[in-house]
Amino acid sequence: MLWAMMDALSIVTLVNNDELYAQLTRSLAGQGAGLSFHFIPIRADDLGWNAATALNHGLQQSVTDWVILAHQDVIFPRSWASQLVTALEGLPLEAAVVGLVGIRPDGSFAGHIRDPHGHSRWPPLPSGVVSVDEHVIVVRRGSELRFDEANPGFHCYGTDICLTARRSGFACVVVDAPVVHLSGGRIDPSFQSAAEWLLNKWGRECRGIIPTCAKIIHRVSPCNLLHVISIRSRRRASENSVRSACTCGRTDLPGPTG
Repeated sequence: MLWAMMDALSIVTLVNNDELYAQLTRSLAGQGAGLSFHFIPIRADDLGWNAATALNHGLQQSVTDWVILAHQDVIFPRSWASQLVTALEGLPLEAAVVGLVGIRPDGSFAGHIRDPHGHSRWPPLPSGVVSVDEHVIVVRRGSELRFDEANPGFHCYGTDICLTARRSGFACVVVDAPVVHLSGGRIDPSFQSAAEWLLNKWGRECRGIIPTCAKIIHRVSPCNLLHVISIRSRRRASENSVRSACTCGRTDLPGPTG
């Protein structure tokens, strides 16, 4: 059983740069195709909120079946909205968290994106994943999934909601609906705090190994060493498979600007 057709999308964005946010909203202008957009900007820094608190507020304010949680430095290519809707309408009912880039259970990448690293596509798509990159996450509002506000800062919330979804019997999926992400992502000191929090919460259930798009978070243990090496090897192989051949046949994707 598949989803019914949709006519509106909510877009939640944490904003601290008005120029970037204006660029995001402009990139969706003219992409109607029968769709309306409900923009929900949240100034988390001004409110003293972490990412989880701010995104939960956005989910609460949303009015559509599916809610897009997008970084402010994302540009949506032409016809992206209709491409996403087509992908969502093809998903089974148990799908509740959808990403554009993610990590499969074996540690390899899945997805499609253009960012400062290049133009990358990891088929086959759609694909089930255990973690999604946070530049764009799409959540089915009716699933009642929410982010854990105990998570400090602005990292690892994508992995956490995927683990929560899977524990609740929902599916996490990456679809082929690429955007341009102006940032290549970075691991700053606050990432380690979120990673430690994630491992404390999920480490036992995940046997001490949690693959994320940023890195493999794990406890150092002789028991999981071979598994970590295996995941790291598949991750490296999937990275190398596209970095040397970024000719994905998607010439309609604009290059990064700004």
